[in-house]
Amino acid sequence: MTPVLVINPRSDTAFLGRVREALNGLDQPEELAQRLRARYPDVVVRPRQLSGERMAVWYVYRDGRWTPDATRSDEGQMNERDDAIRATADDLIADADELKAIEDQKAAMGAGDPRADALAGEAQELLEEMTTKATAQREIVAER
Repeated sequence: MTPVLVINPRSDTAFLGRVREALNGLDQPEELAQRLRARYPDVVVRPRQLSGERMAVWYVYRDGRWTPDATRSDEGQMNERDDAIRATADDLIADADELKAIEDQKAAMGAGDPRADALAGEAQELLEEMTTKATAQREIVAER
C-alpha cells in the first residue's frame, strides 16, 4: 500500500517532486530517507503510528524537523499565522486522504459486510476531528 505523505516544507516544490519520485517501489520509511539523503542529508521520514489506523502515513521532513514555509510578513519575519494555517491545512489534507482510503475500502466490500459499520464509525470520527481542525483554522484566519 502506498503511504500518504505529509511533506515539509510544502513550499519546496523541488523537494516535493523528489520525494514522490523516490517513493516508487518502497515500503519502508527508512528506505525513502536513504534515497533522499544524497541531496537532503538532514531528511527524516517517520511513520505515523496511530493505533487502529488502516493506512500508512509518513511524515517527511527535509530539514529533519518541521520547518516553516518561506512566507514572509511585511517586516521580513516568518509569519506565524500563515505557518499555523499551513500546518493545519497539511493535517487536513492528510486526514482527507485517510478518509478517501476508508471510503475506498467500504466501496470494495460486498453488501452486508460487517466491517463496513466499523469503517463508517472510523470515517465519522475522522470527520469530527477534521471539523475541529477546520474550525481552528478559521479562527486563525479570522485573527488577520
